Amino acid sequence: INIISLSKNRKTVFIFGSPGHSNMGDQAQMYCIQKWINQNFEEYQCVFFTLRTSTDKVIRHLRKQINSDDLLMFHSGYHLTDLYREKDVYCKIAQLFPDFKIFIFPQTINFKDKDEEKKIATIFNKHGKITLCCRDELSYQNAQKITSLFTKAKEIQIEMGCDPEKCQVISNGIDYDAFSQIPLKEPDGWIDIGAVVRLA
Repeated sequence: INIISLSKNRKTVFIFGSPGHSNMGDQAQMYCIQKWINQNFEEYQCVFFTLRTSTDKVIRHLRKQINSDDLLMFHSGYHLTDLYREKDVYCKIAQLFPDFKIFIFPQTINFKDKDEEKKIATIFNKHGKITLCCRDELSYQNAQKITSLFTKAKEIQIEMGCDPEKCQVISNGIDYDAFSQIPLKEPDGWIDIGAVVRLA
């Protein structure tokens, strides 16, 4: 709330749906979004909101403080789905800011609940000033391989339109045979425990 208040005297891009987790792919998207805004809206500063910080109180405060030349944008990702809650924030903003244009960076759209999909489409269409970029069909057409960690994820990729012949599953883990011949270190009185936490 303090950041919103301090932004009142400067043109600001308010970006919702930004990652509050350590996934490097999502963090890279945020970096690219900020770089793109800095290049194309030089006079603007960026304020990012995660799902956790996009509370009703924060959004209502923004409604009171926002300037007419400020911009509203939604982060790229897999948000327009019934799996996650970012879509609820997006709908709330669309309803509270009917007088502002909203730009949504490339999204995956995939709803199991078609009634939910229709409800969100109705809210977006009623707003009338939302630009929504979609990312999947072209990506799948151009991809040589789509790799998933789990069989269920592979099935979802296929449901979304990916060519089944391009899909593969590589589960978490390592190829033991590829690393089993690495010689042990000389004893030094210490026990070393190695862990791969994330590769991206």
